[in-house]
Amino acid sequence: MGLRIDRLSDREGLETYVRRFSELVGVTIPVEYIRRGQVYGCFDDADLMVGGYTLMTNPPYRGAVFLPDAVKQEHWLFNSVTMDNVVEINGVWLELSIPTEQ
Repeated sequence: MGLRIDRLSDREGLETYVRRFSELVGVTIPVEYIRRGQVYGCFDDADLMVGGYTLMTNPPYRGAVFLPDAVKQEHWLFNSVTMDNVVEINGVWLELSIPTEQ
């Protein structure tokens, strides 16, 4: 089985990504959120989206939004880099039927 990874930027591709992620993971990522980042879909030989991931390169980041301010103020990471120098990788998924070992 060959797999292809394409960057998604059109509305249909982003909506398909959100739908497929939600079907597999059970969480709906807002299209408005992923539109701010770089979204990649993984496609099989039949052109079915079977996986993907999102790179967020600009704050606010979903992972950090839910951390209490006290944690962000005390943790070394938040004191050593600015959020403009961070990439958040989220929405990572792959169909269970895709072999991960060769």
